[in-house]
Amino acid sequence: MSRLSNWNTNSGYSLNSQSNIMGQPQYKPADQNQLAPMHAWQDSTMGKPNEINKPTNENSSLTASSRSTSTTTKTSSTVTTATVSVSLPIQCYTYSTLNEVYRNYQNGYGCCWSPYDTSPYITPGWYRFTGSAGSSILTTPVLTTSTCGTSYPGYFNGTLPSTVGASVTGTACFFTGTPCGYSLAPITAVNCNGYYIFYLLPVVNSNYRYCSTT
Repeated sequence: MSRLSNWNTNSGYSLNSQSNIMGQPQYKPADQNQLAPMHAWQDSTMGKPNEINKPTNENSSLTASSRSTSTTTKTSSTVTTATVSVSLPIQCYTYSTLNEVYRNYQNGYGCCWSPYDTSPYITPGWYRFTGSAGSSILTTPVLTTSTCGTSYPGYFNGTLPSTVGASVTGTACFFTGTPCGYSLAPITAVNCNGYYIFYLLPVVNSNYRYCSTT
């Protein structure tokens, strides 16, 4: 303690609030006009504001490229049309034809025209009505004699099949003065996709004939 007091006395320095042994600097407020503007300091030390966070041209180009890249997927649709074919029975291609004009019920021919539907002109087998005879066997009852070129006309007592390839079996009725006074069976009709064929039997004598229609 005494050594410190002697040093202070001999040093010649004044112990006061503004000066001590460490030589505290004296600060003077700067004039406002001498202060450098903030933007000038930023320009000289850091470049332009926000430029430090700005990506380089290389990164910018890479970023733009990655953002502009897109993938386009082209799709195409295919419409497939299925064609379903129906196999027709073999008899649709192997048959005999009946085309006599007097056989057609609409023509109004009376008795008696040949050839007759007896054997050997008609034998058990498949027949198709064509030409002047029309396109089908008559399917409505006949209520008079002496028509279709015969004394006792006959018709198919059944319903023709509406489905392609289908068949229906029925009876042939002949009007002899009474409905279905004479009949033959079995008589079969087949839908051949645009036309019909019929399985017919020969009649008992020349007084009977199958009627046809357009």
